[in-house]
Amino acid sequence: MDTLEAMRIFAVVAEQGSFSAAARQLGLSKALTSKKVAQLEEYLGVRLLNRTTRHVGLTETGAAYRERCAALVAEVDEAHDMVRSRHGAPRGSLRVAAPRAFGEDVLIPSLPSFMEAYPDIAIELTLDERRVDIIGEGYDVAVRVDDMPDSSLIIRKVTDFPFLVCASPAYLEAAGMPQHPDDLATHSCVILSSVNPTGQWSFNIDGDVMRVQVPVRIKVNTARGVATLVRAGMGVGLCLWSTVREDLKAGRLVQVLEDYDYYDRSIYAAYPHSRHLSGKVRVFVDHLIDHCRKA
Repeated sequence: MDTLEAMRIFAVVAEQGSFSAAARQLGLSKALTSKKVAQLEEYLGVRLLNRTTRHVGLTETGAAYRERCAALVAEVDEAHDMVRSRHGAPRGSLRVAAPRAFGEDVLIPSLPSFMEAYPDIAIELTLDERRVDIIGEGYDVAVRVDDMPDSSLIIRKVTDFPFLVCASPAYLEAAGMPQHPDDLATHSCVILSSVNPTGQWSFNIDGDVMRVQVPVRIKVNTARGVATLVRAGMGVGLCLWSTVREDLKAGRLVQVLEDYDYYDRSIYAAYPHSRHLSGKVRVFVDHLIDHCRKA
């Protein structure tokens, strides 16, 4: 038995929660995928998966082993990539996670030119507002908003991403136009919980940052969800510029508090220290930064 291959297959089955889905991702038959995991369990002398007709779940031992497997397989792939990058163009698979709105509006449009420049790199992109565990889940790079310092990760700034305070004309006609950030206390507000879970918004006032606690009417975890609710007249929302630019042009939304520019958020790329020499990670992050600079 090829132990490393079996570990790799087990890690994918554990991630997908299904032999069929794992087999499709790996390009193997379901029978062979199941056989390899069974051989690994026999070799280790423990059960790693609980199998039912509808679902595959990790045992307690399997969950602990899966985390070590993913890290070890990633390290082996990284070593191979390092050698290849020194003797040719970067190659291999690249797992990337990013917030949905940034991924759809910025990251995905950057991929065609990247794939053309690096045809030997295959990308698996996950768009999710959830903050992924980069190391534990085996990601190579995660794009994050306002990343906090983390000694286990390398953090590189990609770009600034503006947020605007917006409302629909119908809402403003009924509730009035706020003239100062303090006026938001009397308004209904739509909160992007993945960025402002407490409902505290910040504004630039004469070079100083003013933080305002706004009343929360609705919380939603996606930037597009905020834009949709604000368009529907549910209140004033802190909107990601890329999700409302067309609405602003068309007059479906109005920017408010323009004299108090919102304290913009920054987008960062985060990746493990063990991968800082990886050619595929380096060229991907460099390309994304360059794409944002030219946009």
